[in-house]
Amino acid sequence: TEAAAAILYDPAKDLIALVEQFRAGCLESQYGPWCLEVVAGMLEPGEDPNDLILREIKEEADLVPKKLHKITAYYSTPGACNEKIHVYCAECDLSTAGGIHGLEHENEDILLQVFDAVDVFDAMLNSRMNNAATLIALQWLAAHRDELRGIY
Repeated sequence: TEAAAAILYDPAKDLIALVEQFRAGCLESQYGPWCLEVVAGMLEPGEDPNDLILREIKEEADLVPKKLHKITAYYSTPGACNEKIHVYCAECDLSTAGGIHGLEHENEDILLQVFDAVDVFDAMLNSRMNNAATLIALQWLAAHRDELRGIY
């Protein structure tokens, strides 16, 4: 199936928000099973990726983006499955963001945390940010950060 993911970025304050979730697939990771990730979710039948990511940002972060940038779409493991992930950067006001979010009926227990962008970029390759969607979004943001902040 398809999914969508978004890095939450505040260009005015140079902040990045990530969600922390337990991931059973990372039980044996050297960093443990609590991963720092971008907001993400699975497409429902007939749903558009843009609509999905806006819904997920509201559910997992209680935010409404000011602007949405499409980064790319990629196949996560084309040798094994047809999962396609649409990746975005969502410009948001993160000045009051944070806390626990998610849908109770989906048993979600999602901690939204806000970090200085520099700290995230310094830690992104050797940390709990160890999944492709998060790393792709962060690499795109690192390349476009000055542009988003109005620094040329």
